[in-house]
Amino acid sequence: MTLATREILKATSSLCPVCLGHVPAEVYAVGPQVFLGKTCPEHGHFESLISSDRRFYHLSRGAGSGDSGSTDTAACCGGGACDSGAGAAAASPPRASLSLNVLQPDIATPQSPAPGHAPGHDPTLIERAQTCIALIEIVESCNLQCPTCYADSPFTKPQDVVALPLAEFRSRIESVLRRKKRIDILQLSGGEPTIHPEFFDLLEGALLDQRIGYLLLNTNGVRLAQDDAFMARLGEMHRQHRRFEIYLQFDGPQEAGQAELRGADLRRMRERVVDRCGPWGIPVTLAMTVTPANLSHLGETVRFGLAHNAIRGISFQPMFGSGRVTPTPAQTPTSAASRLSLPVMQQPARPRNGNVHASPLAEPGAELNGAVLSGTELKGAGLNVADVILAIVEQSDGLLSERDFTPLPCGDPNCHTIGYVLRRAGQSIPVSRLVDFAQVQGFLKDRIDFTMADLERCGCESEPLGQILRDLEIGPDNVFRMFIKPFMDAWTYDQDRIDRCCVHVVGEDGSLESFCRHYALKGGGRRA
Repeated sequence: MTLATREILKATSSLCPVCLGHVPAEVYAVGPQVFLGKTCPEHGHFESLISSDRRFYHLSRGAGSGDSGSTDTAACCGGGACDSGAGAAAASPPRASLSLNVLQPDIATPQSPAPGHAPGHDPTLIERAQTCIALIEIVESCNLQCPTCYADSPFTKPQDVVALPLAEFRSRIESVLRRKKRIDILQLSGGEPTIHPEFFDLLEGALLDQRIGYLLLNTNGVRLAQDDAFMARLGEMHRQHRRFEIYLQFDGPQEAGQAELRGADLRRMRERVVDRCGPWGIPVTLAMTVTPANLSHLGETVRFGLAHNAIRGISFQPMFGSGRVTPTPAQTPTSAASRLSLPVMQQPARPRNGNVHASPLAEPGAELNGAVLSGTELKGAGLNVADVILAIVEQSDGLLSERDFTPLPCGDPNCHTIGYVLRRAGQSIPVSRLVDFAQVQGFLKDRIDFTMADLERCGCESEPLGQILRDLEIGPDNVFRMFIKPFMDAWTYDQDRIDRCCVHVVGEDGSLESFCRHYALKGGGRRA
């Protein structure tokens, strides 16, 4: 076994994947890959691959130690360019360069929390930070039994649906609005939100509230495909109010991976939803869980989306360990003493055609209408942003390149990556052919320590790139977006990303929590 040099990029804190306790952690590079390593005093040391290509990993830290008026950039490179973790010598897409002498810390004690809270996490940051998307689970039940449900929602007969009462929904949203003044995007989720017994009263109330900018409806599409009256009423509501779109569970147009993800092949049902939304003018975003089984079909999914005018874009979400998905990385936990020299991890090869040599997903424990599903094991190293970008580019038949994708200027740059294609006269034109993203990525190169002043406003409102993206988002229907969202679980949890999170889950009494933290603690580990 060959030993490789470990290059420390930053210190942070994380979660022990066994007990879910906060532990010190560090992010480091070994060759072209980036790892997160951490040690729990009770359960030992854990390593997780977080980027298979360090060109697509961006150094950043959370709220830092400054107050809302601080402009301290001492942890950066004195005003130089801090961008990807690739180093100035690495071959990379046209981006700002980075000198890797900017940050070489020893593992550090996590930042001091608010009194009474766990080390490494300060929940008051969420209250002060920008909320770009507020997600609320309006129903616990579901009409499917997907083996990979991150919310672990139970299949329930219609008469037994467990739903959030309408008054409670309004109370929680009002609580957020009182504190935040506005919700840019409200995401209705579950379970399956369309089976809520008061769904249309709930939806219309949110659409009438001008303090809510836009709504996303998470759905598996079953009711939209099968219930004519429901679809017609949803269409009429969109004609009257606009301001919402369908966020449709979609696992690609290919057969591979369908049954492993959903317990059945639901492709025809999802295609029917797209066809039914088109005449009503309801925009659709496809939400694709990316696994080794469908990684080689991302280009095919992009072509499917571009061919349907109702589809405004695709959200690619690498599978993460939460709910009914149990992460079992290829790495075996080792003792803390072994951290002095890190062997090269036996990661699966990642050829860009998507033929990843990793352990396959476990077979689901039951069919669609069968017994309770046992869930799915996420084996081997999980996929990440680099895998998705490089697979899309390789499979795009020359349409896309690496420079077509850029981190969003809101939240942490490792949390959101986006690319746009214009559909004009039967042609597809990547926006990067018209806009040089590298010239408007100052949010990546200015500094890596972010103060509360940075977190209290959205970079999409204060950065040059943000203005470009806003213009695209409010443009005509021929703008097609490709969005990559790498959610974290207990293995890949980085507190710096949590500190800068702008996607929040609305809890009881309107409290807010980072999406990744909420689901990591809900089902990302095994409590001792």
